[in-house]
Amino acid sequence: MSGIPLGTIKRLMKKVGVSRISKDALEEMSKYLEEELLNITQKANESSRHAGRKTITKEDVQIVTKQID
Repeated sequence: MSGIPLGTIKRLMKKVGVSRISKDALEEMSKYLEEELLNITQKANESSRHAGRKTITKEDVQIVTKQID
């Protein structure tokens, strides 16, 4: 797994006030976010297949992410 781009994570973290973060921390966040994205995608795909569709919709993602919260 290559992970989410570190620059993207750093930019998003700055939006909430983080001024400095180590490269190791960015890499760990990247791995974690990629795993979460894959998990959500898999569950959303199962939801769409259960509904007889091949396309993942906004509603599929919302269903899955509400279960996580």
